[in-house]
This record gives sequence, C-alpha cells and structure tokens, in this order.
Amino acid sequence: MAETSSDEESYTVQTQTEDDNNVWKARNSNNHIIDLGFLSRTTEESGTGTGTTGTGDWRMPGKDEEMGPSDTVTPPTEQYEDISSSEDYTTPPLVEHENEDVGVEVEQSFPNETDLSPAKLGRSSTRIFNVEDPDADLQRQDTNADDATYGERSVVEDMRITKVVDEQNQGKSGGCCGCGSRIAIMICLLAILVIALCVVLVLTLTDILGTESSTTTTTTNDRVTSTEPPTTVAPTPTPVLELPEDTLQAILNDPTGPQKRAMDWSLVDKEENPGAFSSERLLQRYVLATFYYATQGDDWSENNGWLTGEHECKWFSSTQREDYEGSDRPCDPNSDIITNLVLSNNNLTAEGGLPTELFLLTELRLLDLQHNGIAGALSPDIANLGSLERLRLARNQMTGRLPNQLWSMPSLQILSIYSNSFSGKLPPGIGSATNLGQIWISSNGFGGPLPSELGLLSELQVLWMDQNSFTGSLPTELMALPQLKDILLHENSITGPLPTEISGLGNTLVNLDLRSNLLEGPLPTELGTLTNLNTLVLHQNKILGTLPSEIGGITSLENLYVSSNSLSSTIPSNIGNCGNLRVLWLNMNQQMTGTIPSEIGRLGRLEDLYLSRNALHGRIPSEVGNMSNLKFLALQHNVGLVGNLPTQMASLTTLSKVTLSRTSLSGTIPQDVCSAHEEALVFDCSNLFCGCGDCDCPAK
Repeated sequence: MAETSSDEESYTVQTQTEDDNNVWKARNSNNHIIDLGFLSRTTEESGTGTGTTGTGDWRMPGKDEEMGPSDTVTPPTEQYEDISSSEDYTTPPLVEHENEDVGVEVEQSFPNETDLSPAKLGRSSTRIFNVEDPDADLQRQDTNADDATYGERSVVEDMRITKVVDEQNQGKSGGCCGCGSRIAIMICLLAILVIALCVVLVLTLTDILGTESSTTTTTTNDRVTSTEPPTTVAPTPTPVLELPEDTLQAILNDPTGPQKRAMDWSLVDKEENPGAFSSERLLQRYVLATFYYATQGDDWSENNGWLTGEHECKWFSSTQREDYEGSDRPCDPNSDIITNLVLSNNNLTAEGGLPTELFLLTELRLLDLQHNGIAGALSPDIANLGSLERLRLARNQMTGRLPNQLWSMPSLQILSIYSNSFSGKLPPGIGSATNLGQIWISSNGFGGPLPSELGLLSELQVLWMDQNSFTGSLPTELMALPQLKDILLHENSITGPLPTEISGLGNTLVNLDLRSNLLEGPLPTELGTLTNLNTLVLHQNKILGTLPSEIGGITSLENLYVSSNSLSSTIPSNIGNCGNLRVLWLNMNQQMTGTIPSEIGRLGRLEDLYLSRNALHGRIPSEVGNMSNLKFLALQHNVGLVGNLPTQMASLTTLSKVTLSRTSLSGTIPQDVCSAHEEALVFDCSNLFCGCGDCDCPAK
C-alpha cells in the first residue's frame, strides 16, 4: 500500500479490538496510520481497510454487551461517506452470517436516494452481523440487486426494508398466490394492491414526519414472517487520543523519551481503568504523564497521586500546601478539565525546556512552575494556550528569546518570568498583548530600547523590568497609561531626563524606581503632581539641579531616595509636609548646601535620615528630638556642621546609630545623650568634641 506523509498532519489515536487484544492506532486526515500498540507504521487507503469506511472506524460492542436477534446497529450516516460510486471501488464478496434460522442484517442506508429502480439501486451498502459472534467486525459489503446467487433481493431504501426470497422456493410456498383458480389469482392481485397502497402510505408518512426509521425483514422457513421495526442500539463512542505529528514522531524515534514512556503508561492506565476516560481525559492524562517524565517526576519534592488510577484532578498540586496563597485548584469545579497547573518550588528539572505536549492543555488558565530547575527556551507553542491568564515561570534557568507568539495570547494578564536568563529585545508586538496587567521580567538579559508600544497596554498596572540591559530614554507613551501603578526599571542603562509627561500618572503611580541608571538633567516639578506616590527611588544617577519643593506636596510619600546624584540645592523646608516619610536619603550629593531645616522635626514617622557626604552647614536643629521613630541618623562628612549636639536627642529611644565623624561639631556631649546612646554614637573624639565613653574631655 502507498505510504503518505505531511509536515502538518493531525493524527487520531484510538483503540480497536483485534484478536481479543487492545490495539492503539493513530490516524491522520490522509489515513496515515501508526499502530501504537506494536509501533509499526502502515498506510491504508479509504474504503479498503478492514473495519474502516471513509473517515470513521466501525466497531462492534464489547463482549460484555448483548444484542438480541432483532437488534440492529445503525451508524450515523453523516460520519461515513459513500464510496460505492467510486471508479476504483472493488466489490468484495458478500459474507452472510446465520445463527441457525435467524440472521440479522445491519444495513447502512442513504436517505438521499429516491429513485428505486434497479439501475439506480445497483449495489446496496450492507453490514452483516453474526449474532453468535458479537465481537466480529462489521464489514461493509457491496451487493448486486441482480446477483442470482443470493436470490432475488428487492431493496426499498427509504423504508429500510430488505426482503429476501429464496429463488429456489419462489412459487412453491403456500398461500393464495399458489392456487390456480381465477378467484385465487384475483384475491392475490387485490392483496398485492392493498400492500402497495400501504407501502405508498408509509412512504408518505415517512416524508411528512422526516423520520429515518429502520425496518428489518426476518426470513424463517423460507417465509416472510415479520416487518416490525427492530430495536436500534446506538454505538457507544470510542474514546480517541489525538496527538500532533511531532509527538508521534517522538514516540517512534525515542523509545526512552518522555513521550514514549507516557504512551506506555497510558496503555496500561487504560487497561486498568476500562471505559473510565473520555477523549478529553485520555489526552489530559497523557499530557500530564509526558510532563511528569520530562521534568523528572520521580525526583519531585512531592508527587503524591501522580501516574495512579486516581483522578488527575486529585494528583499533587502546590495549592495543597498550607502556605500557598490563593484558592487556585487544579480543575474547574464544573468539569474534569485541568485549568490550573501549579507545581511551584517542587524540584522540577528539565534540560530541554517544557515539553510541547504541555501546551495541548488548551483550557489552562494558570501555569505556575516558578522556583524550580527548568532550563531551555520557551516554545512558540505556548500560544496554543488561548485561555491562559497567568504564566509564572520565575526563578528557573530558562534561556533564549521570548517567542513573538507570546504577545498574541488574547487572555494573558500576568507574565512572571523574572530571575531567568532570557535575552533579546522586547519586540513592538508587545503592544498586541492588550490584556496584560502585570509584567515581571526582572533579572534577565533583555536589552535594547524600551518599545513605545508599551503605551498600548491600557490594562498595565505593574511593570517590573529591573536588572536587565535596557537602553535609551523612557518612552513618553508609558506616562499616559491610565492604570499604571508600579514602574521598576532600576539597574539598567536608561538615559535622558525624567520626562515632564510623568504628570500623566498623577492619580495612579505608587512606586517609581529608576536607581542605578544613567538619568541626567533636572528633576521635573511635575513630580509634585504624583499625589498617590509612595516610593520614589532615583539613587545613583546623574541628576542635576535642585530638589523641587513641589515634592513637599506629596503627602503620601513614604520612601524618598535621591542619593548619589549631583543635586546642588538646599533641602526644601516644606519637606516637613511629608508626614508619612519613613526613609529620606539625600546623601552623597556633594554640592547640596544649606542648613538642615527645623521643619524636618515634623517627620514623626521617619526611621532613616541620611544626609552624609554633602556640603551642609550650620547647627543640628533641636527639633530632631521630635522624630520619635528615628533609628539611623547619618551626618558624617559635612564639615560645615557646627555647634553642640542637641540634648533633645536623649529622648530618641529607638535610635540605633548616629554617625557624626568628619564634621565640625564641638562641645561636650550631653550626659543624657551619652547615657542613652553611647553604643550608637560614632564621632571623632577630640578636645573640641568629647565627653562620652572613652573620650573624656580635658580638665578645665
């Protein structure tokens, strides 16, 4: 037989009964068959294979099913194509099975045929079923209405009536037609007329009601004894496992690979659980088995239930752990379909990436495999997960570029792949992922400029892209996103000034972290419009100019880091309006001058105050003693600071460290301050500044 193949063939795997053994086969749209039971590869053409007709497989009921002498199996006609009209069709010999005096014929009819003439009837497509052998395959037979060997056969297709009369006994059986008198002949003719009228009436009713009933004629002792319609038994659908070509090739080519091992397990699984699985669950269990073998499931931290007869919805999931946050359960409560695959922090390892079979679970909404040892690239087949909403692959060892298909996933809302080794540029196609609400791609090897198409992500709320190698300026389109709350781009190579368009995020932005970049230019006064800002981190850039006094209007601000820049202004006095500040880092701006404003004492929640390595001068304001939560005070390397240490600092019970070295402070340290903070004070002991610990002041 001719062998056919295709690069994009789709196969169907199904079970058949041959010699009392279950055999799994795969069939594609070209009838290319792989016998998975014995891993042999053959090719059958439509209409010539035993037990196969057109595009469907015709099976008998199993041994545990019973059929009586009057039972008939009628296949759905739309599932089979009529091949009797094909020029290449060869009529096989008719085979009839009889059980003593009773034979049952199962006939496939074609309701569209209306002409009942012998020329139109020609062959009739018939399946013969032996009652004694219910396991025998139904075989499609071509019969000829004129074949004298099997007697005269009259077929009325629309009524599904088959009338068989033994040619040798015609005219010899009893009845009115056997008598020789004219009266008997007239009676016979009248009876025939009545029967014909009945037939016409039945045909009319059938057309009106649109029914497709089936009627069987049973022959006993060479007489027609019954025309009652038999009981119709609908065939039980056979579960089908449909696999792509790549998977089938892997099964054939790698006898120790995860695909082949999963198939071997599936065969045993089906044998041990006969009739338990639908086609969907056959595929689901096979995919999970492939994933198990591909990620070294035997070495997982927990694998309870996996590859057992238990329902796969009950196999171990990280959601079963007490410390798991969320209510994500493996299966949809209204179905048996896996929707959430969560195996985070479970010692999964894979050198070649995730098996592509995983992406056959098209109903997945959550894929959470973070904190494992999965290596390799992310396959473009990820796009097959059209329902996926959350993809979490963070803290693995994955490499390569992100497939462009990732951005075309219509339901994707959360992309969390931080702490891997992905690389490449973000393509303009990222703008197509319009449902993306969170992007977590920190700590990878991404580079290049940030695409302006990020401004198309109207649902975006979280953008974490720190610790990569991004270059160029911040796209102004990003500043117009209506829901953006977090921008973390620290530890990249972003250049240019902070755009004035940042005011577009005035009502939404909560966290802005741009530390350790190459930002330059002055800070825009529009920062004061960010009324919901909680954290502003601009540490270690090349920012020039002044610290805008408008920052004092951000009353929600809790963390302000502007250290390690080139600011040249004074500390604005209205900084005291930021009553929620906990961290204030203004250190290492060597040109920052002026005094420490007394208004700073209004920051009652402040814990960290770093003003070191500047050019500040004047006295330390006594209002510092009002900062009741202060833990760290760094004033070192400000040679212009003079005067005594305020006695009010003795009340700062939470103070852990005070650094005063390289200043010009003088006088005796108050005894109360020394008693309260002797271990916390770091200063240069001298005759001008002394009186605490081992630093005794000289006698006057």
